[in-house]
This record gives sequence, structure tokens and C-alpha cells, in this order.
Amino acid sequence: MATKREKEQAEPAEVKKAKTTTASATAKSKTAKAKVVSEKDTSKKSASAKAANKEAVSKKTEKSESSSESGAVLKKYNLDGKQVGTVEVSGELSQTIVNSQLIKDYIVALRANARQWSANTKGRSEVNHSTKKPHPQKGGGRSRQGSLAAPQYKGGGRVFTPKPKFNQHVRINQKEKQLAIRALIAEKIRDERMVVLENVQMAKPQTKIINTFFKSTLKGKRVLFLAEGSFAEVDNEGKKERVSIHSNAHENMKRSLRNIPKTEFRLVQNISGYDVLVAHDIVITESAMNQLNEWLLKDEG
Repeated sequence: MATKREKEQAEPAEVKKAKTTTASATAKSKTAKAKVVSEKDTSKKSASAKAANKEAVSKKTEKSESSSESGAVLKKYNLDGKQVGTVEVSGELSQTIVNSQLIKDYIVALRANARQWSANTKGRSEVNHSTKKPHPQKGGGRSRQGSLAAPQYKGGGRVFTPKPKFNQHVRINQKEKQLAIRALIAEKIRDERMVVLENVQMAKPQTKIINTFFKSTLKGKRVLFLAEGSFAEVDNEGKKERVSIHSNAHENMKRSLRNIPKTEFRLVQNISGYDVLVAHDIVITESAMNQLNEWLLKDEG
């Protein structure tokens, strides 16, 4: 009985060629079908990805528009701690969010610039000591020593200790500073840790009234009080410039606050991002709020 291999060998060449052609045609048709199916799947995926991307962009745009339109409302109090109204804050200020790295770089630069870099110590060549050899080199059974100014002796020079450093100032970009302060204040507004005090002039320092106001309206212990500054227009080579000037308008308020622990008084033009960051609550006068908006939103148009 002939085997399968013998039968294949006995087949004519024409039959073999026809079988090979049929098999290759079948394989080609299968490949073409698979390609068409994969192209259809790819086109479907790309279309769905485009639709999802378009939807995400539209949602983001709607969210940004709604956030810019919907602002926040701050409570306004009098010195007796009674709410007398509200103050609206635009969404451009209250919804500000920036990269956390920008805020970190700004705060680190502030802290670095606050250092004096004046720590100074003396090495063995600078201390006031005799250069006489402490004891003979040999014969005493002791380790050899060359000078009493060596660091192992009391009163000797110090090793690897600080020296004054110069040109350590870190430059802070003004736009980054403004954006960081704006974001920190926006965070206080969103957390409801900022209140407005109606404009008031104190006839004399009264710490008790201020302390009672803080206890009745604020939640935290560390308070930053912001007041409006005084400005004057100066003619500089034909151009009028707005310049900050010294004023005693808030002297009684400053004296009332300085006896309260963990309380800082600042004018709006002197505000620091570090003061805003460490404060638990912010109290700002109504006029100072207008100046703050004018400064932080001046580039928004």
C-alpha cells in the first residue's frame, strides 16, 4: 500500500503547481482581509480618540470659563466682630492655580535672601596662639605635636567651619513673585481663611478690641493683617510715576497689633509670599483689597 509521501511524489507537476497556486492565493486573501479589519479597527480607534480629545478640550474650556466668571465672596466685618456685608472677589483672583514648583522656588529664594551669610570662625593660622612646640619631639612617650593652635587643642583653630560668603543673592523674577502671591492668596480665599475689615481709623491703640475681633471672627492663631498704603504721583522727566510714601495713618492699628502673639502687620505694597504662606488667617481692610486687586490683576486687562 502506497504511503502519503509516495502518492505526492507520483502526482504530476501540473497538479502540484495548481495546489501551490491555490494555497498562496488563499493565504493572500486571508492577509488582505486581516489588513482591512486592522485598518478599520485603527480608524475606529483614532476617531474615538479624536472625539474624546475634543470632548476633554471643550470640558476644560468650559471649566476655565466658568471658573473665571464665578468668583468668591468674602465676609466683611466691623471692629465689633459683626458681619456688615460681603465683598465680591473676581474669579481671576480666587481661582488662580499655579505650578507648585514655582511657589517653592519663590519661597526658597526668599528664605535664602534673608540670611546674613556673616558666620565667621578662625582657622589654626588665624587664632592668637604661640607658635612654640608644646613638648619635645622624642623622649616623652607622647605623640608628636607641632603647635598649640592645632584643632585638637582647646583654643585652637576650627576645621571645616563657616566663613563669610558674598554674592549669595538669589534673583526673583517679579512676574513669578506676583503669580506666587496671587496663588497663595487665592488658596486662602478658597479655604475661607480671609476676611475683610471695613475701613476704620482708631483714635488710640486698643489691643483688647483687636484681640476680641480676632477671637470672634478667625479660626487660626497666626494672623496676617493687611492695610492700604499711601501713594503720591511724582513727575519724572515729563512722566508721572506713582510712588509709595510713608504715612502714619495706621500707627494706632500697628501698636494695637504688636502686643498680640503671632500677628503680623503689613502694607499691601510690602506683602511677602512667605507671610501669606505661614499665616492661618488674613484680615484685610476694604481699601487694601482694592489695592491688592489692582496690583495682582493689572496684567489681566
